[in-house]
Amino acid sequence: MRRFVSFLFALILISGCARTPRQRLSTTEKLQSLKTKDGKDMLRRREIDALRSTGADFGTIDSLLSMKNDRGESLFKPSVVEWFLQSGGTVRYAEKLAGVRYRYERRLQGYQIAKLHALDVTTKEVEFYAGLDSTLFSGPELLHYIEAGGDTLYAGQMYHLFRQHEYHLRGMILLKLVENRITADQIEPFLEIKMNAPFYLIDYILEGGTVEYAKACAEKTRSFEDVLRYYRWKVPVENLREFADTDRPNSLFLFAVSDFNGEFTSDAAVKLYNEIWKAYDTRVEIIHNEMQIKQLIEETGTIDLLAICGHGSSESLTLDSRKEIISNLNYYEKMDIDPTDVELEEAFSLMPDDGVIFLDACETRKPTQSGRNLFRFIESIAGGRRVIGAETVFTHDQIILRQAYPLEIEFREPTQKAEDLSPSAPSLQPDRK
Repeated sequence: MRRFVSFLFALILISGCARTPRQRLSTTEKLQSLKTKDGKDMLRRREIDALRSTGADFGTIDSLLSMKNDRGESLFKPSVVEWFLQSGGTVRYAEKLAGVRYRYERRLQGYQIAKLHALDVTTKEVEFYAGLDSTLFSGPELLHYIEAGGDTLYAGQMYHLFRQHEYHLRGMILLKLVENRITADQIEPFLEIKMNAPFYLIDYILEGGTVEYAKACAEKTRSFEDVLRYYRWKVPVENLREFADTDRPNSLFLFAVSDFNGEFTSDAAVKLYNEIWKAYDTRVEIIHNEMQIKQLIEETGTIDLLAICGHGSSESLTLDSRKEIISNLNYYEKMDIDPTDVELEEAFSLMPDDGVIFLDACETRKPTQSGRNLFRFIESIAGGRRVIGAETVFTHDQIILRQAYPLEIEFREPTQKAEDLSPSAPSLQPDRK
């Protein structure tokens, strides 16, 4: 029996000695073992080498690579993980920022987290911006704001100032404010006027606009976008408040509220308009729909020159492009001038027989297969009054003013130099009545 026990003990001892010790995988081998959902290698050799060069352990690298965005995809790309770790980033920092929600409940992306860390932005600062208002910033806007020198103090001050005056501050506005070093003292008097579109207020301030001028515009509009346009057109304050009708001929310039590329406030356009306006008592209005045309002609009185200014084509002239917000189909149609608008004949009939209608829009005279276009339609209901329009797309530096009253202009080709047309000096002829 004793021999059997000794034999069994020896067998167990030999068996234990024969077992090979379990080998521990290196960090490189562990990284090589990572797979995507479809079973492919997650990392290429050079990515593994780059990650190993950071000196981080596998657990740290794996934790960062395992983080997911809102679509269930990897939050960090391997190259971003390398950059983040090289700059001293930690899993805790990444987890904190990945948990913050910004506009539309979206998370920050991995590269944004890495960049915020590189800019020495703390987790508390990031949480502060989100805590002000989760709709204030998108991820890119937050980065641009901080890169432009913005901080939590400025953001908090502006946020509460806008809120005090019942404005909803957005990230792109805050970014523009900090980029241009606009102070609370500079902007608050304008916010007290209570207008829409504060984004355009910043340009208005930068271009030298005053509180007094903005208040005068408030009698015409409730939008800082419109205020900026009146200011760029150099409409005098007295003309904003009341149309002054003297012995000079009258002009009514109607501008579409929609100007997607700013062409109608370009330097060339402003120069042209102001040259024309020297010959007239001019009323300038921004309109949303065609029904305002007759109303404004009736209010103004005798109109020797009617200019309708907006982006156009052979079939229409757009007054308001924000059609997606209009549910009333009848009103929807009124936001364009087109060949169905026979009611405009009544509006044009209020003008003197020698009045001029200027369609300041592209391609209204462009030939069509049907032979009809917006220019011909307006001409057909204008009662013999002269109509001016363009065949092509143009910018206002292509318009040669031959004579201001009665209006005579010429559209030159884009490649044609203005001096080649040898324009005569504009005739002002102020005494018409």
